[in-house]
Amino acid sequence: MGQIRRWRVVLVGLCAAALAVVPAVAREAKACGHHDYPPWNWSDGREHIGSCIEVVRRAFAAAGLRVNFQYVGPWRRCQNLVESGEVEINVCAFRNPEREAYSVFLPVPMGYNDIVAFGRKAQPLRVAAPADLRGLRVGLVNGVSMGEAFDQLLASQTERDFANDAQSTFRKLPADRVDAVLYGREAGQLLIERLGLGAQLAVQSPALVRGELYISVSRQARWLLPYLPKVEAYLRRSAYPAELAHLQQQFHRQYLLSPQP
Repeated sequence: MGQIRRWRVVLVGLCAAALAVVPAVAREAKACGHHDYPPWNWSDGREHIGSCIEVVRRAFAAAGLRVNFQYVGPWRRCQNLVESGEVEINVCAFRNPEREAYSVFLPVPMGYNDIVAFGRKAQPLRVAAPADLRGLRVGLVNGVSMGEAFDQLLASQTERDFANDAQSTFRKLPADRVDAVLYGREAGQLLIERLGLGAQLAVQSPALVRGELYISVSRQARWLLPYLPKVEAYLRRSAYPAELAHLQQQFHRQYLLSPQP
């Protein structure tokens, strides 16, 4: 009996030692982004995908944190969940006072989204600045802001035509239902390619808005704040711009190969 008791003591000690060397499970944060803005980010109905997603995954991993990118709903719902703290990270978005009220933004942009005017090749536009849009029928996606001053110009000086998604907006151009569509350069060019409209549509202006895209975290998720300096350091690396350019190309190809929604 004494020998059995000694073996029990040894086994308990071994189990305790094994448990001591098992690493603690890393804490996990939830993230979301726009549901339909490739190659930056989009959803397949299960997860968020895109270059913003991959940058957040890598940057927070470098800071020692896992991130969950399960799809939580469309863009408006994403922002509502970040505001409430049910989702901790907004992967990339324009910075504005409304979002600053419920989010802490990293000081350095993760990327730049230039807003341009798209038009018909057969009827070229002469748009060098926002003021040149006066009097035009302009296609816009609901919920997308160009900035307060630009939004006011569009509201007062153009005939705005809203749609719930970018695909519907771009299809109005060849049908002559709008004169121009305002959208992100890379996202718009990818969508034109996907829709098979490359022979008819093209970028018709320089950048009308230089959109800085930022990673932000919910003010309800204060436990995330100690991770942010390392995330910022990841974005400030000299190798980062080339890395982002490569990701943009990678997800451009992936979106073109993905099933049509």
